[in-house]
Amino acid sequence: MLAELRVEELLQFDAERQAWAWAWELERIRARQLADDVVHLVERRLLRLPSLVCEVLQHAACLGTSSSLALLAAALGRTPADLNDVIAEAVRAGLVTRTAGDYRFAHDRVREATYALIAPADRDSAHLRIGRRLLAVLAPDQLDERIFDVVAQLNRGSALLTDGDELLQLARLNAAAGRKAKAALAFASAHEYLVHAGAAWPPDGWRTRFDETFALEVDLAECEFLIARFHDADARLERLLSRARSLGERARLYALRIRLVPGQFGAAAVAALDALALFGITFESDAPARVWQVRLEIERELAGRDFESLLNAPPLEDAEARTLLGLMVDPARRGFRCGRSRSANKLNGPDDMNRTGFRGGLLV
Repeated sequence: MLAELRVEELLQFDAERQAWAWAWELERIRARQLADDVVHLVERRLLRLPSLVCEVLQHAACLGTSSSLALLAAALGRTPADLNDVIAEAVRAGLVTRTAGDYRFAHDRVREATYALIAPADRDSAHLRIGRRLLAVLAPDQLDERIFDVVAQLNRGSALLTDGDELLQLARLNAAAGRKAKAALAFASAHEYLVHAGAAWPPDGWRTRFDETFALEVDLAECEFLIARFHDADARLERLLSRARSLGERARLYALRIRLVPGQFGAAAVAALDALALFGITFESDAPARVWQVRLEIERELAGRDFESLLNAPPLEDAEARTLLGLMVDPARRGFRCGRSRSANKLNGPDDMNRTGFRGGLLV
């Protein structure tokens, strides 16, 4: 507030008459009725700046508290060089700070005040316009790097989208952002992006884009599991099982279902048995005797081969065998030991997903 009084010359440093003292006119200050709200004070300062500076800062506020000058320039349809003088003036006004190619609002309240200058009715369209510009100018590798920034803008303006192709593009971008967030272990954010993807997905997706739709739904189920929404995840998997068209798809769903019951060994076993039954593997009443027989057969096959030779053997290529191994290893980690298996891995090495199974003593 003192800085604002100084700018409006209501508070001055008098080096002559008052012997190096500050002077002010209390009545003029009272008449000015300056608000004690920081946001209002910043708004007043912004409105004294040239219109171009205000426009640039409003776009910056849409992007967040901080960003790169290159991204801001792209959002404006300009080059970073075009913005040097504008940002310099904002720095002099104490509204932003700049470090190399990045800028940051001096305070969250400064960004809030700048954003408030955009009429509420215009904010969604402003975000959508920025998102479209970013999509138009960013190269594929840049888009991957900035996917969260782009999607954030488009999602804010998604209610204004009506074109089917643009909605599908938005859905795919959200799906990509969700998978990237999931890979970075940001599961809550990943789930949010994937929900946005599902909301923008074409109503006829199961008929026209089965593989993409199936993958999106699986990602959603996995994220629901990872954020402890187990009931939602299980219900989604149940619906997906009725949609799955191949053994591989069903096996993938059962593998997820097995993970949905951490610590519940019996439930994991039931899910695993249901999955293995898809491949014709069942457990008869004489299972204990059969387990012992298969164990002896495996020991004969592995005679003379040490543990390291198994780990370093050629990778397993058979897709069905890989699927079976995945279904067996995960329950084994939960205390379920599968007694019957195929000997597909006798002469092949383990793949990445079942090395843990080998180390744990599960020889398949």
